[in-house]
Amino acid sequence: MLILVMAGNFLLMFVGWKASALCSYLLIGYYFDRRSAGDAGKKAFIVNRVGDIGFVLGIFLIFMTFHSMSFGRRFQTGRRGRCTLPV
Repeated sequence: MLILVMAGNFLLMFVGWKASALCSYLLIGYYFDRRSAGDAGKKAFIVNRVGDIGFVLGIFLIFMTFHSMSFGRRFQTGRRGRCTLPV
């Protein structure tokens, strides 16, 4: 979770996102001998995969628009009004 919050770019933030998703899956499905815990773990896994698709798509669009994955460069570009989004 610390990697997710302290990341300096979108790619490292995605690594933190994946680590948090793994911990979530493992904690939810810890008592896998119970059917409800196993089902909840599978649900958490699937929901995280759907979130991953959106996250990767967002990172791709940010990279294609700003030519950088760095938070600093992206926010400087947006502040100066030099951000031209393709329509």
